[in-house]
Amino acid sequence: MFIRIFQIFVLLSSIQVLIVPGALCSPFPAAQPSNPDGAAASPNPALEVRSNLEKRDSWDCKGSSNCGSVKAHACIYALNNFLFANKNTRSWDLVWGPIRHWRINDNLIFGNCLAMYTCGDSRDYESAARAGVATIGNLIAKGQTIYDEDLGKCKRCGSVWFWGSCRVTFNYCSNNCSGT
Repeated sequence: MFIRIFQIFVLLSSIQVLIVPGALCSPFPAAQPSNPDGAAASPNPALEVRSNLEKRDSWDCKGSSNCGSVKAHACIYALNNFLFANKNTRSWDLVWGPIRHWRINDNLIFGNCLAMYTCGDSRDYESAARAGVATIGNLIAKGQTIYDEDLGKCKRCGSVWFWGSCRVTFNYCSNNCSGT
Protein backbone atom coordinates (compact mmCIF):
# COMPACT_ATOMS: atom_id res chain seq x y z
CA MET A 1 0.00 0.00 0.00
CA PHE A 2 2.78 2.44 0.95
CA ILE A 3 4.58 1.82 -2.37
CA ARG A 4 1.36 2.48 -4.30
CA ILE A 5 0.82 5.81 -2.49
CA PHE A 6 4.46 6.73 -3.10
CA GLN A 7 4.07 5.97 -6.85
CA ILE A 8 0.94 8.14 -7.04
CA PHE A 9 2.79 10.95 -5.22
CA VAL A 10 5.72 10.76 -7.66
CA LEU A 11 3.33 10.71 -10.62
CA LEU A 12 1.38 13.74 -9.38
CA SER A 13 4.60 15.61 -8.62
CA SER A 14 5.83 14.94 -12.13
CA ILE A 15 2.59 16.19 -13.64
CA GLN A 16 2.73 19.32 -11.47
CA VAL A 17 6.24 20.10 -12.69
CA LEU A 18 5.07 19.77 -16.29
CA ILE A 19 1.94 21.89 -15.77
CA VAL A 20 3.10 24.59 -13.36
CA PRO A 21 5.95 26.66 -14.73
CA GLY A 22 8.63 27.35 -12.16
CA ALA A 23 7.39 24.64 -9.79
CA LEU A 24 10.94 23.58 -9.03
CA CYS A 25 12.24 27.15 -8.90
CA SER A 26 12.50 29.34 -5.87
CA PRO A 27 10.12 32.31 -6.08
CA PHE A 28 13.02 34.60 -5.13
CA PRO A 29 16.15 35.00 -7.27
CA ALA A 30 19.35 33.80 -5.71
CA ALA A 31 21.68 36.54 -4.60
CA GLN A 32 24.65 37.11 -6.86
CA PRO A 33 28.07 37.09 -5.26
CA SER A 34 29.50 40.58 -4.96
CA ASN A 35 32.93 41.88 -5.72
CA PRO A 36 34.81 44.12 -3.23
CA ASP A 37 33.39 47.28 -4.87
CA GLY A 38 29.87 46.20 -4.02
CA ALA A 39 28.71 45.56 -7.62
CA ALA A 40 27.20 42.19 -8.36
CA ALA A 41 29.57 39.90 -10.23
CA SER A 42 28.02 37.70 -12.87
CA PRO A 43 29.02 34.03 -13.01
CA ASN A 44 28.75 34.33 -16.81
CA PRO A 45 31.33 36.73 -18.35
CA ALA A 46 29.17 37.21 -21.46
CA LEU A 47 26.31 38.51 -19.32
CA GLU A 48 28.68 40.80 -17.46
CA VAL A 49 29.94 42.29 -20.74
CA ARG A 50 26.37 42.76 -22.00
CA SER A 51 25.45 44.41 -18.72
CA ASN A 52 28.31 46.89 -19.15
CA LEU A 53 27.21 47.65 -22.72
CA GLU A 54 23.63 48.28 -21.61
CA LYS A 55 24.64 50.65 -18.80
CA ARG A 56 25.13 53.56 -21.14
CA ASP A 57 21.69 55.00 -21.77
CA SER A 58 21.98 58.76 -21.83
CA TRP A 59 21.09 61.79 -23.89
CA ASP A 60 22.78 65.03 -24.85
CA CYS A 61 21.56 67.98 -26.88
CA LYS A 62 24.89 68.76 -28.51
CA GLY A 63 25.41 69.43 -32.19
CA SER A 64 26.63 71.86 -34.79
CA SER A 65 26.64 75.60 -34.12
CA ASN A 66 23.95 75.75 -36.85
CA CYS A 67 21.50 73.59 -34.89
CA GLY A 68 19.29 76.62 -34.37
CA SER A 69 17.99 76.17 -37.90
CA VAL A 70 17.26 72.43 -37.56
CA LYS A 71 13.59 71.51 -37.27
CA ALA A 72 12.52 68.48 -35.27
CA HIS A 73 10.08 67.31 -37.95
CA ALA A 74 12.94 67.14 -40.48
CA CYS A 75 14.95 64.96 -38.09
CA ILE A 76 12.04 62.63 -37.41
CA TYR A 77 11.44 62.32 -41.16
CA ALA A 78 15.11 61.45 -41.71
CA LEU A 79 14.99 58.99 -38.80
CA ASN A 80 11.93 57.22 -40.21
CA ASN A 81 13.86 56.69 -43.45
CA PHE A 82 16.09 54.27 -41.52
CA LEU A 83 13.39 51.75 -42.41
CA PHE A 84 14.51 51.89 -46.04
CA ALA A 85 18.26 52.08 -45.40
CA ASN A 86 20.49 49.35 -46.77
CA LYS A 87 17.47 47.54 -48.29
CA ASN A 88 15.81 47.13 -44.87
CA THR A 89 12.08 46.89 -45.24
CA ARG A 90 10.99 45.48 -41.90
CA SER A 91 11.25 47.02 -38.44
CA TRP A 92 12.90 43.87 -37.04
CA ASP A 93 15.74 43.83 -39.60
CA LEU A 94 19.13 43.84 -37.89
CA VAL A 95 21.58 46.65 -38.60
CA TRP A 96 25.24 45.63 -38.88
CA GLY A 97 26.77 49.02 -39.67
CA PRO A 98 26.22 52.77 -39.75
CA ILE A 99 23.12 54.42 -41.24
CA ARG A 100 22.83 58.03 -42.41
CA HIS A 101 19.71 59.77 -43.73
CA TRP A 102 19.03 63.43 -44.12
CA ARG A 103 16.07 65.66 -44.80
CA ILE A 104 15.94 69.13 -46.30
CA ASN A 105 13.77 71.39 -44.18
CA ASP A 106 11.05 72.92 -46.36
CA ASN A 107 13.27 72.99 -49.47
CA LEU A 108 15.58 75.54 -47.89
CA ILE A 109 19.35 75.30 -47.70
CA PHE A 110 19.27 75.88 -43.95
CA GLY A 111 17.72 73.50 -41.46
CA ASN A 112 18.79 70.23 -43.04
CA CYS A 113 18.80 67.42 -40.50
CA LEU A 114 21.07 64.41 -40.59
CA ALA A 115 19.90 61.36 -38.61
CA MET A 116 22.67 58.81 -38.03
CA TYR A 117 23.26 55.53 -36.26
CA THR A 118 26.95 55.19 -35.45
CA CYS A 119 29.21 53.32 -33.05
CA GLY A 120 32.62 54.64 -32.03
CA ASP A 121 33.96 51.09 -31.70
CA SER A 122 33.27 49.03 -34.83
CA ARG A 123 32.90 45.87 -32.70
CA ASP A 124 29.80 47.40 -31.09
CA TYR A 125 27.87 47.20 -34.41
CA GLU A 126 28.14 43.42 -34.41
CA SER A 127 27.58 43.16 -30.67
CA ALA A 128 24.40 45.30 -30.82
CA ALA A 129 23.07 43.37 -33.81
CA ARG A 130 23.76 39.96 -32.25
CA ALA A 131 22.06 41.07 -29.02
CA GLY A 132 18.99 42.18 -31.00
CA VAL A 133 19.44 45.80 -29.89
CA ALA A 134 20.25 47.17 -33.36
CA THR A 135 16.98 46.58 -35.17
CA ILE A 136 15.46 49.22 -37.41
CA GLY A 137 12.45 49.56 -35.10
CA ASN A 138 14.60 49.91 -31.99
CA LEU A 139 16.86 52.51 -33.62
CA ILE A 140 13.83 54.56 -34.68
CA ALA A 141 12.33 54.28 -31.18
CA LYS A 142 15.63 55.28 -29.56
CA GLY A 143 15.96 58.27 -31.90
CA GLN A 144 12.47 59.48 -31.05
CA THR A 145 13.46 59.64 -27.36
CA ILE A 146 15.82 62.52 -28.18
CA TYR A 147 12.77 64.81 -28.31
CA ASP A 148 10.87 63.09 -25.48
CA GLU A 149 9.99 65.57 -22.72
CA ASP A 150 10.89 63.04 -20.00
CA LEU A 151 14.07 61.62 -21.54
CA GLY A 152 16.20 63.53 -24.06
CA LYS A 153 14.42 66.86 -23.73
CA CYS A 154 16.20 68.19 -26.85
CA LYS A 155 14.56 70.72 -29.16
CA ARG A 156 16.77 70.47 -32.27
CA CYS A 157 20.07 68.51 -32.32
CA GLY A 158 21.02 65.73 -29.94
CA SER A 159 22.08 62.13 -29.38
CA VAL A 160 20.94 59.11 -27.44
CA TRP A 161 23.72 56.72 -26.35
CA PHE A 162 22.39 53.23 -25.74
CA TRP A 163 24.85 50.40 -26.41
CA GLY A 164 28.52 50.78 -25.60
CA SER A 165 29.76 53.41 -28.03
CA CYS A 166 26.59 53.37 -30.19
CA ARG A 167 24.19 56.25 -30.62
CA VAL A 168 21.47 57.74 -32.75
CA THR A 169 22.20 61.40 -33.49
CA PHE A 170 20.33 64.33 -35.03
CA ASN A 171 22.57 67.09 -36.33
CA TYR A 172 22.70 69.92 -38.82
CA CYS A 173 24.30 69.25 -42.18
CA SER A 174 24.76 71.37 -45.25
CA ASN A 175 27.13 69.59 -47.61
CA ASN A 176 27.75 65.92 -48.14
CA CYS A 177 24.84 64.94 -45.94
CA SER A 178 24.67 61.48 -47.45
CA GLY A 179 28.24 60.77 -46.39
CA THR A 180 29.47 59.82 -49.85
